[in-house]
Parts: sequence; structure tokens; C-alpha cells
Amino acid sequence: MGYDMFDYREMTGVLSTMFSPRMFLLETFFGGTEVKTHDTKHVDIDIVRRGRKMAAFVSPRREGRVVDREGYRTATFTPPYIKEKKVTTAEHVLTRRPGETIYAKPMTPDQRAGEILGEDMTELRDRILRREAWMAAQLLKTGVVVCQGDGIDVTIDFGMPSDHKIILSEVDKWTADTSDPSGNLVTWRELIARDSGLVPNVAVLGSDVAAAVRRNELLMKQLDSRRVTLGQIDPQQLPDGVIYLGQLEATDLYSFSDYYEDDDGDLQPMVPEDYIFLGSTQSANRRHAGLIEDLDLNAEAEVQYFAKSWKNPDPSARFVMVQSAPLPAMHQPDAFAAIKAV
Repeated sequence: MGYDMFDYREMTGVLSTMFSPRMFLLETFFGGTEVKTHDTKHVDIDIVRRGRKMAAFVSPRREGRVVDREGYRTATFTPPYIKEKKVTTAEHVLTRRPGETIYAKPMTPDQRAGEILGEDMTELRDRILRREAWMAAQLLKTGVVVCQGDGIDVTIDFGMPSDHKIILSEVDKWTADTSDPSGNLVTWRELIARDSGLVPNVAVLGSDVAAAVRRNELLMKQLDSRRVTLGQIDPQQLPDGVIYLGQLEATDLYSFSDYYEDDDGDLQPMVPEDYIFLGSTQSANRRHAGLIEDLDLNAEAEVQYFAKSWKNPDPSARFVMVQSAPLPAMHQPDAFAAIKAV
């Protein structure tokens, strides 16, 4: 049996091995690149809340004391569905491609079709990843993500505590002479440690907050950059748009500049310019992918993406579609805080 680059099995297999752009928020706060796939439309998410009870004193001559199971609740969510497609016509495969040299042997239509297929799958996959990164950013800000689109209007709320959504007063903003960023971090770390049992170790700063840090001479002197000096953090290995500012109160500070295009076509920052996302990289947060609802896919298959292609006879065209049902989940919403700092 010959190789068919348009076979959905081949296409889906290629998607699973394609290089993925580094997604800083997802990789930092949602379990890295690992994705838990599901063969169900609905996904049960355990929301972890750890207790603070101590072990009881019991006489060795008495029965051991039974400890009640506690510390989490299970919520059921339906990952929002994504399905987009690209179309290739005869004009696309019969004419010279962008960058194709005119001085050497031209590409054949089949070669152009293969190149277009790879580019289309990459674009569709990257659009899904960008949407997932956007979902992660919304969750880090409020614990809530609203997914609206063609036939979908879903609000997913993981229940971030209200006192973890902080707005600094004018005198406390990091642009004010009366601000105390170091003291703020200590307070916020204690808040998260008290509520979650985890100590936050990373703060991601929007552009305006990062600028305020750089303008604060005292704060810049307090920042510890020894992790770079010792080689624990390699600035050259950080994703595009990420800058390591240093460590303050045992918290690594990063600035992050990444953008997405909203429904009106305007560019918006993934991390709002005036916000700080503070959290623990040790949280139970993880990425999930729900069931792909397509008859061409084995009903029991668990995949992050599903790609398929088909021809339309009149007008002649070939379609390529990639489907996914991504859900970055806050299993420990109280291990995070969002601060409007400037």
C-alpha cells in the first residue's frame, strides 16, 4: 500500500511529532508540554484544596484514629471544541510558491501540495495552541475563561479565591514612590502558602510592571541575578518574549511580551501590561484534551489533535481540517494570585 500524505492517520501522526512553539504560561504553570487526553466529551477535574490538620495523639493501647479523606472536590467540565480548515485550489498547486526559485527546476504540483499541506497543518495547530495559551492567561488572571464562538458559549470557572485577585491602591502601586514590592511579595507568598500549602516561586510581569521594576533603582539592587551567573537559568534558552529579571524574596521574576489578535483584529497582550501572575510551578495544574467528535476517528482514540482532508469535486478544491478540544485546568486555583500592580 502506497504512502498517502492526505490520509487522516498519516496527517494526525505527523501533527503529533511536529515541533511545537514554546508556550511560556502553559509550560510554566500548567504542567509543561504533557497533555492528558480523554476519550470522553466531559472531563472530571479534581480541584485540590489541602487541609492543615495535624496528626492526633493516640495511646499505643488504643485503636488508631481514622482520618477522613478530604482535600478536593470534583467538577465536570466540557472542553471547548475547536475545528478550523484551510482550502487548497488548483491555482495554489499549479503556480509558483512564495520563495520558490525561478532559476532551478520548478516544483511539481504534488510537491507544492505537500508543502502547502505541511504549512496549513502547522498554521491550524499553532492557532489552537495560541487559543490554549489565551485560555491559560485568562485563568491565571481570574480563574475563569469565557469561550464564545460559532455555536458555543461556555463559561468555565475553577473558583480562584476572591482575595487572590488583588488590585493595589494608588500609594501601593509599583510606580509609586511609596510602594513596597518586596513587602508585597512576602504578603502574597504567605497568602498563597496559607491557602494552598504551596509556596509560589514564579512571578510573570506584564510590560508596564516590568518597566516599573526597571525604573526602581532600589528594587533593581535588591534583585538577585545569581541564578543566571551560576548557570541555573540560561537567558538564551528562554522563549521569545521572556526576560529573566532576577529573584526577589525567593521568587523568580520574568517579564513576558506575547500578543494575540482579538475578535476585532486588535493586538492584545497575553499578560495584561499592568498585571502580575504569581504562582507555583509545583501545582497540580495540567493540560487536558477532550474527545474528538469525528466519525473518521476511532471512537476510543485519545488524541490531542485530529487532522483530516477531503476533496470537493465542484468547484475543485481540497480541504484540510484540524480539530481539538483543549482545556488547561486549574487543579489548585488557590496556588495562584493575580495582581493589578500599576
